Amino acid sequence: MPNIGINFLKCAVLYAIAGMALGIYMAITNDHSQAPTHAHNNLLGWVSMALMGLTFRTWPKLAVGTLPKAVFWLMNLGAILMDVGLFLLFNANSAGEKVAAVASISLIVAMILFALLVYRANTTD
Repeated sequence: MPNIGINFLKCAVLYAIAGMALGIYMAITNDHSQAPTHAHNNLLGWVSMALMGLTFRTWPKLAVGTLPKAVFWLMNLGAILMDVGLFLLFNANSAGEKVAAVASISLIVAMILFALLVYRANTTD
């Protein structure tokens, strides 16, 4: 994945559009019960992934190897599962708890791996 920074940014934009669409849906229906889903989508999908993408673009050496690919896929898996899990949960479907739990594990593993990349890198190059 030679352009992992760009791939993160492309995904981030899609999450932003999805978050905006959910926000518009809530406004039109005057039902804001999915506000936590909307917030998690925007923070995990749009903000976190955009920042990761910009980080990989700023320090290209961080993008080398298999670890950045694992971060990319775990973040996307986690963000999508979190959206699904929270959507279910806030529609009174208790299955959402298990989905959100799996998502949380995926996301924290991705962030720990991203932290390893950042902290082991010499970013002054």
